[in-house]
Amino acid sequence: MRGAIRTVLVLSERPHPWAFIRDSLDPELVSVEWARPSEFGAHVAMALPWSVAGTGAQPAPDLAHLAGTLFSCRWVGPAPDRLPVRPLIRPSWQAISTDLQQALGVRLRGLRLAPGGGLRLPDGSFVSRVGELEALLSTHPDGIELVGRTAREPARRMSALIGRLGLPLQVRCAGGRIRLAEAEDFADGSAA
Repeated sequence: MRGAIRTVLVLSERPHPWAFIRDSLDPELVSVEWARPSEFGAHVAMALPWSVAGTGAQPAPDLAHLAGTLFSCRWVGPAPDRLPVRPLIRPSWQAISTDLQQALGVRLRGLRLAPGGGLRLPDGSFVSRVGELEALLSTHPDGIELVGRTAREPARRMSALIGRLGLPLQVRCAGGRIRLAEAEDFADGSAA
């Protein structure tokens, strides 16, 4: 996977789902890579995917190094144990494709995904190397649920980043779920 490009990693024994997802998503916004489930750990060691889409219930490799890292996950059928984020279970690859198309188009208070990677800020400027914030934005309003841990540390990281960027957003977390929301101080159009 190319680290500077937003990437969907498709995990399946055969490449057909990868080809379908690749052909259904805007290549200016995302690249789509394929790996067999047994190769998942090697792929994410190279670069963290923006999203993982998979199928099959065979056990996932040891992904302890991803614990507490934010990325979205969608799965066709029963998901394997030990995924670091709770996957959204979907009935088909078509449903996953639709989800990913919607995720690529999320806009919140003027913040949106930029082509290739990074974010386009409300003032029109660009910021790169914010993969976890890209993943969190794309899951709005539901957020990302971490498995087996609280969202406290990722929430702290995302809140600090949002503060540095001066975005009219805040991070909300409950248990293992983390999500973005409009900052209450900005809800009426005034800045704090």
